[in-house]
Amino acid sequence: MMISMLSISGSPGVSTLALASAIHAPDDARCCLVEADPIGSSPTMAGYLKGARRLEENSVVNLVAPNQRGDLPAAFTAQLVPLAGDGRVGVLPGLVHAGQAYTARVLWGPLSDLLAEMSISGDNVVVDAGRVGHAYYPWPMVTAADVVAVVVRSERSAVAAARAGLEAVHRTLEGNRSRAPLGVIVVESGPYTGREVAQALDLPLLASVPYDTTGASEYSHGATLAGMRRRRSTYITRAPKLWRGYRDFAGSHRPDWLVATDDGSIQ
Repeated sequence: MMISMLSISGSPGVSTLALASAIHAPDDARCCLVEADPIGSSPTMAGYLKGARRLEENSVVNLVAPNQRGDLPAAFTAQLVPLAGDGRVGVLPGLVHAGQAYTARVLWGPLSDLLAEMSISGDNVVVDAGRVGHAYYPWPMVTAADVVAVVVRSERSAVAAARAGLEAVHRTLEGNRSRAPLGVIVVESGPYTGREVAQALDLPLLASVPYDTTGASEYSHGATLAGMRRRRSTYITRAPKLWRGYRDFAGSHRPDWLVATDDGSIQ
């Protein structure tokens, strides 16, 4: 299964949520986290892995030349950085800096095709697509997904900005005949519930997660929580349950632009 997460404004916590989702993916298959934000940098390498290695050593930009040679699958595997001791979960770190987005633009299509093939073969993929609006935004990584999630905080300004920017997401998904249903993940940082935010955006609610900076720091900063602090963390408690919601959402929702024919097929 391939899940692409994005934001429309601000920093609602897409990267932290994508990492938590990858770490807690079902353990019966490999999971790859792909940092595709064209702004660059790697929240996972700098935060969760605490800068254990230089970003230049492993980066999505290092796949551009192998893709031109037809060696993308092997190069992709070589660039993955393990996030767990058994190697089941790995991350493809993002661009080293924003200036590489122009070079990487030719990679988004072939890489999305590879990730889709991996998903069909049984692997799980989580894409951190960053904030919509960049000139070289990785739209192919979004349209190839099985589920697309817009991450929004439950604050009036964030909801207003999301409403203004959703048209581009809808238009791109429909224009590419994407099979991915679009839903919203609400970070409950304000006075509104997840259902209220989803209703305001006219999107189905994919998930709600608590605004728990202490618990989220275990993923965003590689913090070590223990004892009562860890047991009381609503973020840490919720994170392992997210994947079941993703699968249920993919099975129960279908984009409006995909019309079922009489024989049950989808066009």
